Amino acid sequence: MRTAFLLLAAGLGLAGCATTPINVDCPSFRTKYSHPVPRSPTMEEIQSGAIPQGAALLDGRAELQASLEQTLGEAFVAETRHGPALLALSGGGQWGAFGAAFLEQLDANSPGGLPKFTVITGVSTGALQALYVGAAMAQPHGPDRAAVLSQLTTQYNPGSEREIVKRSSKYLAPFKGAVAKLGPLRRRIEAALCKSNAANPVEVADCPLIEQLAQPDAPTVLLGFVEVETGEMQYVNVTQIARDAVSPRNDDARIDIRTAQQCITGGALASVAMPFFYQQVQVTSASPEPAPKRPSKPVTYYDGGVRQSMFLIETRLALSELASAKGVLKSGEAEGPPIYLVRNGPTIALPDRNANNKRDALTTAERGYSLIVNQSEVMAIEAIRLREPKAEIRLVTADGYDKNFPDRGSKICAKIDTEAMFEPQFMRCLQEFGRHRAKIGDDGQAVGWITLSKPK
Repeated sequence: MRTAFLLLAAGLGLAGCATTPINVDCPSFRTKYSHPVPRSPTMEEIQSGAIPQGAALLDGRAELQASLEQTLGEAFVAETRHGPALLALSGGGQWGAFGAAFLEQLDANSPGGLPKFTVITGVSTGALQALYVGAAMAQPHGPDRAAVLSQLTTQYNPGSEREIVKRSSKYLAPFKGAVAKLGPLRRRIEAALCKSNAANPVEVADCPLIEQLAQPDAPTVLLGFVEVETGEMQYVNVTQIARDAVSPRNDDARIDIRTAQQCITGGALASVAMPFFYQQVQVTSASPEPAPKRPSKPVTYYDGGVRQSMFLIETRLALSELASAKGVLKSGEAEGPPIYLVRNGPTIALPDRNANNKRDALTTAERGYSLIVNQSEVMAIEAIRLREPKAEIRLVTADGYDKNFPDRGSKICAKIDTEAMFEPQFMRCLQEFGRHRAKIGDDGQAVGWITLSKPK
């Protein structure tokens, strides 16, 4: 009994040292830039006993349409008939090295570069990728776009893990609150957005990535995360934030470049904050309650992968309805824009050879967690396929990373430190595999693309 009491007391003492949340200030985050991801009709039916019928679906879709219309403008109307492409980037942590290199190399290998994406959504590591791909789409195919995509792959080529996170032992996570602190990643995102005066940017010229994201030809970039209190999947419109700093519609919309940097950083950090593994992220913002009662308070967010590893729910439908309303398309006229999905990681859970010999709670919980995440990731892809039965959908995954491939000779991609969250040599190998999958085949498409069959 005495031993148990001492262990409990020690645990309570350590709990007092739990990592405090990382906090980002964005006054208009909740009132202007973040919105709920609309529920599908099926989800509405499933949860009809708890939610007023149709309310969440209609409200979410209207907000999504308004958000898209504001950032896409007339350029969207002109291109809708020709099927602007949609891109969804999944979570995956260090596996983002695969998707980053795949996209950079595909842009270089394809005669016309990457498809012209109208909307890009990102979750977790995909949220970080979305910032660069969105900025690259504002540049013509050539050296300028290549330079932006090169910056993307550089972000996934760290010299050490400590450039991204400050990791401690996973066995201390129950006491510390998380395995890793996100301070290094925050500074990395801020420096990516603003090359000059990253800690306190003053001029738009200090922040070239934000300036590129604000360009008229840039796609709408949406980053996904979960609000902890409500459990609701939400997104933040990065394009709107960038334009309010660079080219606001009016004085009421204007924000300074420092605020834009922090708002985008807050959305990106919120999207990567996987519970247990990473430090909690809070964004301090005014309440969406009707004015004048809008007290500011910090709100906690989780990685969007808690609910959806990638999301496009209702996005294509919202685009089609906007086009129909503007007379560009008749209802049901088009099959919808092509959809491209980048799964930053494998879709197959590899066997655990030691699973039958493990007894402790943490290792068995980790195995169960990895299987749950794997199933969630696969189902997120399947949900998009079923929700968009007419659209052409292409998917690339990191499946096969653990096999020999031509550019690696007899080597395979494998981690040396199995506890590492961001292992540099493994990430470099994943980049090589991504470039390999971006090679163009006889059909003119990247060999890594899988064309998903349409539901019958």
